[in-house]
This record gives sequence, C-alpha cells and structure tokens, in this order.
Amino acid sequence: QIDLRGMRLDDAMSDLEKYLDQAFRSGAMAEVTIIHGLGTGALREGARKLISKLPYIKVSKDSGLGQGGAGATIVEFDRD
Repeated sequence: QIDLRGMRLDDAMSDLEKYLDQAFRSGAMAEVTIIHGLGTGALREGARKLISKLPYIKVSKDSGLGQGGAGATIVEFDRD
C-alpha cells in the first residue's frame, strides 16, 4: 500500500504513478491499496484521474468498512 495523506498533489501523483508501475511490473501483487484520506478530496480525485489513464488497471473502488472506506482506493491490476 501507499499512503499519500499530507502530501502535495503533484508530489503525491508522481509517487503514486511510480508505485503503481513498480507494483504492476513486479507481478507479485494482484491489487494494491492507495490511502489518500478524506480531506478536501483533491488527492482522491487526482488518484482516480491518474488510475483512469493507466492501461494496466482493471478495476478501482473505495475500500470497504474497516479498511478506510472512501479514504482509500483499492486498485486491481489487469493481468490477462
């Protein structure tokens, strides 16, 4: 998982893109969790926008209760 809380948007998106690329290329994980917090929603929206542009992302969704809810996003990689 990656924790973006408290980061500036540009720095967070750069770190997130690197993290997702490395996680996908490693082949070791089927999904990862992005912790962006609730706050103003800027990190969440930035993360969702970035995720939508990446061809190797199969599904993204809010995490469940007890896992951060709307303050975290779960990303599933497309391994097909």
